[in-house]
Amino acid sequence: MPTLASIFLLFATAVEAVSSTWPMVGWDAYRNYGFYLLRPHDITREISSYDRKNANDDGFVGTYSCLYNTTAGRCVIAEAQSPGQISSIWFTYANNSVIGVGDIQVELDGHIVLEGIVQDIVNGKKGRPFVWPLVGNVNDTSGGNVIKVPMPYQKSMKISTSNNPHFYHVYYRTFPSDVRVHTFDPKEHADDVWKAMLAFGVADPKSLSVDDFGGMSQTHMETSKTPSTLQISGSGMVDQLQIRIPEIVGAYTVTDDGRAFGKGGSSSFTMRVDPASSRCCITRRLDKTIGHQKASVTVDSQAAGQWQDSGNSENATFYDQVLELKPLFTQGKSSISVKNTFVSSDLDFNEFYYATHCIHASGEDWALTDLLNVGWNNQHDEAAHNYQIAGQTWQGLRQWYHYSGDRASQAQQSIDALDSIYIEMEFDGKQTVSQPIGSFFGVALGKSDVRSLLLSVDTFMENGAFTCWFPMPFSKSTKISLSRSGKPVSANISVNWHEDQKFQSNHCSKEWGYFSTQHRRSETTTGQLWSFLSKSGSGVAYGVTHAIRGFILPPNNTLEFLEGDFQTWYNRTSPGPFKDAAALGTGTEDFYESGWYFADAEVPPYGVTAVPYGMPLTGLTQSEFEVLDCVGECLSPLRLLIPDSLAFDDGVSMNIEHGPVGDNINAEYETTAFYYAV
Repeated sequence: MPTLASIFLLFATAVEAVSSTWPMVGWDAYRNYGFYLLRPHDITREISSYDRKNANDDGFVGTYSCLYNTTAGRCVIAEAQSPGQISSIWFTYANNSVIGVGDIQVELDGHIVLEGIVQDIVNGKKGRPFVWPLVGNVNDTSGGNVIKVPMPYQKSMKISTSNNPHFYHVYYRTFPSDVRVHTFDPKEHADDVWKAMLAFGVADPKSLSVDDFGGMSQTHMETSKTPSTLQISGSGMVDQLQIRIPEIVGAYTVTDDGRAFGKGGSSSFTMRVDPASSRCCITRRLDKTIGHQKASVTVDSQAAGQWQDSGNSENATFYDQVLELKPLFTQGKSSISVKNTFVSSDLDFNEFYYATHCIHASGEDWALTDLLNVGWNNQHDEAAHNYQIAGQTWQGLRQWYHYSGDRASQAQQSIDALDSIYIEMEFDGKQTVSQPIGSFFGVALGKSDVRSLLLSVDTFMENGAFTCWFPMPFSKSTKISLSRSGKPVSANISVNWHEDQKFQSNHCSKEWGYFSTQHRRSETTTGQLWSFLSKSGSGVAYGVTHAIRGFILPPNNTLEFLEGDFQTWYNRTSPGPFKDAAALGTGTEDFYESGWYFADAEVPPYGVTAVPYGMPLTGLTQSEFEVLDCVGECLSPLRLLIPDSLAFDDGVSMNIEHGPVGDNINAEYETTAFYYAV
């Protein structure tokens, strides 16, 4: 007969086994992607500098920024006891630096695991694992500063700064008391995660291989047999969903920063390609107001062709050039080294963006293999691609430039299609997604470049793909379709998926949930929060896309609706008392981890606003003003919540304010919330 002690030991061993595999802890958040696993009693909270009186004094002078000051004069901004994890840290101080914050100390279980000047850390000078894109500065995020390294702890955490930081937020999770975690070790560099993150917007991060463009091992590749419907039978998980809709062209209006070089100058960089492909090409975005730009191109030191642009445009116009490469330059290679050397121009040779595409031996469409965003706002992206420029003549911003040709003539029709074409998903006969495709992919304002860890939109090639890498499990079947007014549309749907019997058995015990979305579009209402997600039962929320169509015109503040704060309650489906919220933020662009109305820090005068950017977990995909459907200024931000995902046991109410006080500034909002639920 077993003794009481042996029974207790057996129970403790079982608890330890379960606890050691608690989902989404530490680097596992970026390795295992168990988004669908439910996490009972796992609570994500936000500590921030929000105005405790629910007004708008959220950090301008630091009134509420310090929880308390230590005897040594340090400002404590976050503190917790119990097993947990620091998931995300964001600061903004000035629109061009965070020097004023001073240094930061992160103490876990009584040991300092991160210490240094905040500006150095977000610049990546601390070194791995605190490197881009796991950290970012005001240029990377248009005004914000982020640390996205997940840092678990077993008993306690405390974060302090040497100076009052003004604006900040910290997302942290608290685990059930029996969960055993390993305290974060800064010596664990997680290079596999970092390498996968570098391919954000290009490759499936779940594969953890930046050179693998064929998907995960033992993956089935399915393509829609009918024009716009795909069905799968079995038990498994969709790893990648890709959609191509020929009638939707790239956005008409684009804002981008870039560089230029003149006579005797050059630029060079490395780009990933598909080693299995015999056809690859490079696409370059250029400012066509500078005429007759010509440069010679070498690939791995061999002459590969020329960029040639005839004539110029008097209007503010962007243009994309494509240079197809001979097979000898790319076949069997996973990357190439490209060099552009000045030949001639009316002024200089400018560059804003480069993209590489390849056609796989088994496919017919150009597949995106790499992106390089050129410009001072993208210096970390430049460094990751070994970008160098010689003889630079210019760096600057081209705001609200237009594309001519088909984009101009089809712009409104494309926006209408993004709104009227619905994507619908069924898992095991249950419909969990039914909404406009534009909002799903974060491009409701027009098909613009989206580069994030889980969502990607390619505008650099005709019929470029809409790609989603959210994992989508199912027990018996899945069906994905596109329709307009109930009728099929001309589109191609393809998925990568793998069989996995555990989803069939696990769902009976409600251990995992189905991939789902909640979509809303309407004008905001004075005095009422905007609801991102209102859901009963249990689940986990993983982020939002957001299209804002503003009505305000100069000389008024055209972006004042951005003064609204993020607010979330658990165990209910509608907003509750302010003091009971688990997450309280400091502003709309702050929630999207930017700052100062998405400010560009380097273009004088300071305060040029709403400059698009892309990071793995956040971005601003589009900025428009008084064009097409935009009465005033329109913005399209997105945010993915991965280490800081919001698990809920009995309902969630996830919201954002609009305006500085009492939700008093209205606009038209359109949002899609991504979540998993039983």
